[in-house]
Amino acid sequence: MSAAASAAPAIDDSRLWLPKSYEHYFPKLRKAARTAAQTERCESVLQGQLHRERSRPDHPVYRITCRDSERISYTVVIDGLTYRDLTPPRQRRQQHTPAQLEALRHEQYWEICRRELDQRTKRMLALVWLTDTMPQPDQSVPLQDVFTVDFDAQNIQKQRLRYRALCSFVRIEETEEEQQRMRRQGELIPAFEYQVKITPRR
Repeated sequence: MSAAASAAPAIDDSRLWLPKSYEHYFPKLRKAARTAAQTERCESVLQGQLHRERSRPDHPVYRITCRDSERISYTVVIDGLTYRDLTPPRQRRQQHTPAQLEALRHEQYWEICRRELDQRTKRMLALVWLTDTMPQPDQSVPLQDVFTVDFDAQNIQKQRLRYRALCSFVRIEETEEEQQRMRRQGELIPAFEYQVKITPRR
């Protein structure tokens, strides 16, 4: 084992995210993050989450974002059962592109949106999610991403109720000093505020 692996960085649980249906796998996500942290290149773990495209309910796969000694962020893919590193070799020295950073931001926003909606709708009857995967956010307003989520429920008379939720995320514009601090600390997701609003759907 290398010196880097023997001195693996601590894992901050607040940087780890899972959708509600996978929350029971959180200890495994933490272990996957530790596995990534023990690799030779990883100096710190910036974020850990489910790899949606490769996961199944009985077999999670995790995407761990690490930062190396040159302060370059990159992704490590960890099998959630065997904890093997599944990262394609050609990607192991790849830096995040702006498009990849945007995708990471949207995934984090979407997890927050679904978690808030799960909490607010847990007492509703006959709940049916019409939007069950991450939609393309509306970015027509600068620094803002808005997810539209449609779902149905029933009242106690078993009449159908139609709802629409808007999850709005507004990035806080950083000063040059704040941008430099984020680069030094390897932070990928800018500070933001959010609001979730549920209204009847026509």
